[in-house]
Order: sequence, then structure tokens, then C-alpha cells
Amino acid sequence: ATNQPSTLDQTTIRIYMARSMLWLIHGRIHLAHAYIRLAERRTFMLHQEHNALVDVNQKQINLITNMRSELESIYSVVSFGKVALNEAAESNDADSKFSKMKLDIHRKIAAEQLH
Repeated sequence: ATNQPSTLDQTTIRIYMARSMLWLIHGRIHLAHAYIRLAERRTFMLHQEHNALVDVNQKQINLITNMRSELESIYSVVSFGKVALNEAAESNDADSKFSKMKLDIHRKIAAEQLH
């Protein structure tokens, strides 16, 4: 009797080894599939983040545009105010010159009446 396993035993061992290898490959396929699903989920989340950022960016652009138009209207109001102030100052200046002339005339009349 030899210690060599019979050919039937060797065939059985080979079948078990092949089966083990197949299970190992099967496990690796499942693992790869899980990684692919994870990558898909991450991609989807990144896509959503990107959309949210685009949305925020658009809102900021709209806000800046609105602020610009507000500033332009404020500037035009300030410009009108400046013009009105200048006109008021000129008018006031003219009024004070007129008042001074009237005062001078009254003084002259009063001076002539004294003589």
C-alpha cells in the first residue's frame, strides 16, 4: 500500500479547489458590484451637489443683478437730489441778492428822507 492518494481522491481535491476558486471569483464579482453601486451613488450625490451649487450660483447672480438695479435707481435719485439742491442754492442766492437790493433801496429812501 502506498501513501499516494487515489486518482479519485485527486479528482475530488481538484473539484473542491476549482469550486473554491469559483466561489472566490464569485465573491470578488459581488465586491466589484458593490463598489460600482457605491460609485454610482457617489456620482449621483455629486451631481445633486453640483445642481444645488448651480442653483445657489444663479440665485446669487439674480441677487447681484437686483442689487445693481437698486443701486442705479438710488444713484438716479441722488443725482436728482443734487440737481434740486443746486437749484435751491441758486434760487436762495438769487433771493438773497434780491433781498439785499430791496434793503439797499429802502436804506437809500430812508437816507433821502432824512436829508
